[in-house]
Amino acid sequence: MGGAGNRLVRKGSRAHIRDPKAKVFNKVLHCNNSVRGVRSIRCMGLLLWLFMSVAGAAETPRVVATIHPLALLVGDVAGESVSLTTLLPPGTEPHHAMLGIRQRQVLAEADLVFWVGPDLEAFLAKTLALRKDEGVLRASAIVGETKARVQGETDAHLWLNPENGRRLYDALADWFSQRYPAMAATIRDRQREFHRRFEETLGDLRDQFPVTGKGYIADHDAYRHFSDYFDIPFVGALTDSAGLSLGARTHGELRRAQNAACVVVEASGPSPGARNIARHLGIDTVVVDPMAVEVESGATGGGYLALLRRVAQGFRQCLDG
Repeated sequence: MGGAGNRLVRKGSRAHIRDPKAKVFNKVLHCNNSVRGVRSIRCMGLLLWLFMSVAGAAETPRVVATIHPLALLVGDVAGESVSLTTLLPPGTEPHHAMLGIRQRQVLAEADLVFWVGPDLEAFLAKTLALRKDEGVLRASAIVGETKARVQGETDAHLWLNPENGRRLYDALADWFSQRYPAMAATIRDRQREFHRRFEETLGDLRDQFPVTGKGYIADHDAYRHFSDYFDIPFVGALTDSAGLSLGARTHGELRRAQNAACVVVEASGPSPGARNIARHLGIDTVVVDPMAVEVESGATGGGYLALLRRVAQGFRQCLDG
C-alpha cells in the first residue's frame, strides 16, 4: 500500500479536498455517450486505469501533522508514501489557535493525526477525544511525562530535545510498518539510515556546546528542551512556555542579568520587552525559530536533523556574540 511512487502532498489549513469518485463518474457519463468501436475500447481502457488509480489513491495513508516540526518527522519517516497535511500554517501560534470547518474536515478524513498534546494544541483536545480508532499519535504520551517536562515544568516544545525526536521517529516508523506492511521494508531502511545520521549530527552538535560561560534570555520560554540537553545556561524568559507574560518583577530581574549573551527571539521578531532588555544590557537579539518553518523535509531524516542544526546555528550566533 502507498508505494514509493506516490507523490508527497503538502497542504496548509486550506487543503484541497478531492473526490476521485466524482471524476470517475464524469468519465462514465462521457463513455456512455461515446461512439462504438475503437474509441469505445480506448474509453473503457481509460476507465479501467482511472478505477485502478482511485483504488491506489485510497490506499495512500492520509496524515495530518499539527505543526511543522511534526510534519518534518512524518516526511522523514514515510517520504513520498503518504499524503501529508500540516494543519497549522507557518506563523500560527498553536497555543491560541482555533479549529476551522475545513480543518475539521481534514482531521475527519485523516488515517493518522500526529499532535503534541493539549499543553500545546488545547484547541484539538475535544475533537481528537472523539476519535475511537488508533489513528492518533500524541507526542507527549510517546516521550513520557518526564521527558515532556524541563526542570519540573511543562514545556510543550518537546521536539527540541534530540532524544525525544528519536523516540517520535521510531514511534512513527512502528505505526506505519504495522498498519501498512507494504511500506515496512522501505521505512525500516530509512529508520536505520536516520539512526546513523542522528548519531553523526548529535556528535557534531555536542562539539559546539557549551561555547562560553554565558547563557541566554528567551523572549518566549520555548527552548529549554534544547538548551538543557546541550548544557547551554538559561538565564530567564519574558513569557512562559504557553506565551504568557511572567510579569514586571521578572522583567526587572532580567534587566539586571550579568551573564546573558543575547536575547533569543522567535521568527516573528522581538517583543517590545525583549528589545528593551537587549538595549538595556547592550546585547543582541538573535532569531531562533523553534518551528523551523524554513526547513523542508529531506531524504533519510534530513528534515528533523536540519531543524536541530538550524536551532544550534542560532544559539551559536548568540553565544559567540
